[in-house]
Order: sequence, then C-alpha cells, then structure tokens
Amino acid sequence: MNSFQTIAGIALVTVSVMAHGGQWYKGDLHNHSLHSDGDSSVADVIASAESRELDFFVLTDHDGDMNGEPTHWWDPEYQSSSMILLYGVEWTTGDGHANVWAEQPYDYAPLWQAHQNSDPQAAVDAAHTAGALFSINHPVRLDWKYPVPTGVDAIEVWNGAMLINDNFHASNDFWDDALLQSGTKITGVGGSDTHNLEGILSPFQGHGNPSTWVYAETPTPQGILDGIKAGHVSISATYDDYRVELDADADGDGNFEAMMGDTVFANGNEVDFRLNIAGSGSGTGDMVQIPSSIVKAIDGSGKLKFWDAVWMSIQIALMENTDDLRMVMVVKNGDAYTGWLTSGGVDEINFSDTPNAGSKGYYRVEVFGEPKVKGLNKIIFAFRTALTNPIYVNY
Repeated sequence: MNSFQTIAGIALVTVSVMAHGGQWYKGDLHNHSLHSDGDSSVADVIASAESRELDFFVLTDHDGDMNGEPTHWWDPEYQSSSMILLYGVEWTTGDGHANVWAEQPYDYAPLWQAHQNSDPQAAVDAAHTAGALFSINHPVRLDWKYPVPTGVDAIEVWNGAMLINDNFHASNDFWDDALLQSGTKITGVGGSDTHNLEGILSPFQGHGNPSTWVYAETPTPQGILDGIKAGHVSISATYDDYRVELDADADGDGNFEAMMGDTVFANGNEVDFRLNIAGSGSGTGDMVQIPSSIVKAIDGSGKLKFWDAVWMSIQIALMENTDDLRMVMVVKNGDAYTGWLTSGGVDEINFSDTPNAGSKGYYRVEVFGEPKVKGLNKIIFAFRTALTNPIYVNY
C-alpha cells in the first residue's frame, strides 16, 4: 500500500500487520425466495448469489408468510458448495422488521410468539437464547416504530440500492443519533433485500448490492456471526466494488491494533487512523483535503453553495488524473469531521485526531463516487459507494 501526505493534520504512520487473525468475507444478509414474497426458487436464488462470488449468504424469508415455520430452512435446494450459509428469518410485524441469523436451524416458536405479541424485546431475548443475532431492518423505510430493544446486535443501515437517497441518510442518522451517540455499540450492516430475479423490478435489485464484508476468524457460519457481533464489518455498494477498512493506533507504536468495531482508550492522547480502500487501484493518484465546511454541507444537505461548488470544480480541474473520482468523508460522533477528494488509485489515507479525554466517541467513514453499475442504475444507486463501521473511543 502507498501513503500520501497532504496538508497539516494528516499524519504519516508506519503500516503494520493488523492484530487480528482472520480474513475478509463478502456476503448478503437480506434475501427472499418463493417461500415468502420472492419470485424465485431457492435453487435460482442460490445460483444468482453464487454467480456473484459471494462468500456467505442467508435467506431471510418473512415469518408471517410462512405462518411462523421457516420452511426454507428445510428446502433441499438450500445448499451451496461455494458459500457459507446462515439460517435466517425476517421477523415481520406491522411496526417493524428485523432479521434473525443463526448458525443452524433452531426452534422458531418463541420468536413467532413474540411476533404474535408484537414484542421486540421478547424477540431479541428469544434470538439470543437460540444463539442467533437480531438485526433491525430498513429502520426508515417500512419504519421501525418500536423503541430499540436492549441487546439488538445490528441495524441495517444500507438496504438495497437505496432508490431514494434520503433513506440512506435517514438510516445513518438513526444509527448515529438514536444508538451510537447514546453510548450503544451496534453493528451497521447492509442487505440487498432482493425479491425479484425476474420482471420489471429485477434490474434494480441483485444479490450482493450492497455487499456486507465481515472480518471473520474462521470461514464458518459461527465465524461470520462472531465477526458481525464484533462490528468487524464494512459495506460496499455492489458485489464487485472496493472495500473500505478503518484501523487505529492509539498508543503511538506504529501498530494499527484496532479495527472497525474495536474500542481504543484515549485520555487526551493523539490517535492515528489509517483508511485503506482495498481493491481501488494502483495506489497512485491525486488527493486534496476538503474544508470541513464543505464536507458538512455535503453530508447535511447534499447540496453545495455556489462558491463551494466552484472550489470543488477547481480542485478537480487541477488533478492530473480524474479517473475513479471519489469523496472520502470521516464521521466523528455523528457529524462530518473531515474529508478528501481522491482520484486515480489512491488506496490509503492517514489522519490523526485527539479525542476528548475520558469521553465516549467514535469515527467511521463514508465514500462517495460512481458505483459500478450501468444505465439507470447509476441514478438508482445514488453516489455512496462504501461505508465502514465505527472505531470506538472509551466505550
């Protein structure tokens, strides 16, 4: 990997091996078949996911459509020679949906009873008793109207292609404002929510769009679940797009010992961060830091004032290579903190910050660019192309 020095505030630090012993796996955590409201057989769904070279996959058919009995678990077509398969259900009530993922089939009756009683806390507790994870789905599209139960493991911050860009932004506000800033560590995940492999809607859906990347210690169902629970997760807009990783060095020894989902402890000391864009290119290109006022404007409204737009246009015009133009944004404690324009194959950015001593905080990253899709999908997919989970401070 290559490092780039920009302006004051960007620290160059030594690249070292991450203090974890696993690897990254790419998959899709939200999918449907003919067992609920999907239009395709389990065999066709599995074949579609395999064609996109996903490493793990889960069918999450709606429990209500199956009268509380996850019939897809017992479908003989639910098998794969190339993907790690989880056992999932979409817990589906009129006041909110959630995915429940497990390593193996289990007794769904307690979760179905919680569904009948419209009791999400009982559902979370039943999921944990079964060794499963509970993840709130699309909280601002088919809104989550319940209070957030204690012990929720994850939240779907990126659902499908995000046909309406505000859904993405609002989902992340829910994650930031309702959960992370209250001091709750909760993993952000993505899910394609694919229902249609045929018909008019099929071009706008697809397995692995988005893809959830999980850093797992072992290539097993439990390894994937443990990685999700730990927050070792990054999300890419499409199955063939780059992955973004965020690491931190809190003790200044040059070893980036913390990754997304981990907690570092800081008492007034500077923390170094390393952002890696895996699979982005050659490592060469242009990079310009963006004034925080412009970053905040883009994050808040998606619109730029006239002179801000002029400034951005000038910076782009001055770049030697405008291929793969991206904006990288760091979110600190729910607010846009800093950002960069990058082009070419820039694959690493280093920055430093001094968190407030003794206070809880977090840092995560969003990347904006042109997704790897064609035609009208370029509009449908909006411009966010990647998202990391937070690194937590003093949690």
